[in-house]
Amino acid sequence: MLWVIIPAAATFQRDPVTGITEGSDSLEVQQAIVTFLGRSDQTTESLSESIRAIALAQAQNPKVNSALLHLLDSTDTTVVAALLRQLPRLIFTPQDFSSAKDRVLQLAGDPHIPPEVRDAAKVILPCWVNDRHKGLCPMGS
Repeated sequence: MLWVIIPAAATFQRDPVTGITEGSDSLEVQQAIVTFLGRSDQTTESLSESIRAIALAQAQNPKVNSALLHLLDSTDTTVVAALLRQLPRLIFTPQDFSSAKDRVLQLAGDPHIPPEVRDAAKVILPCWVNDRHKGLCPMGS
């Protein structure tokens, strides 16, 4: 569903420095995506695929990306690992990036965290710089 919604009302512009085309969605579309992510009937598979769709989208919405960050505290380790694998593809406000980086650091260092999550956090910590075009981090699928 998000594969259709994300580009539907997006506006795109080309960055004159990088030559990369980026976009953002209307506020209505962003709110619809945030509402969709917060639905109580979301499954592990649906959330994981939604994270992937948002990360791969040409349109980057800090409001939507920020809404994903609460999933770093999810009890569903598959969803947390899916988000960790996609974090380098997302753009955050400086404040959100800072708090997310702190949380990833906690996840990487907590021996009580499942290895799947801890390992995914450890992989991105040294290379995650809040710039999806740097290509420094290994990207999840």
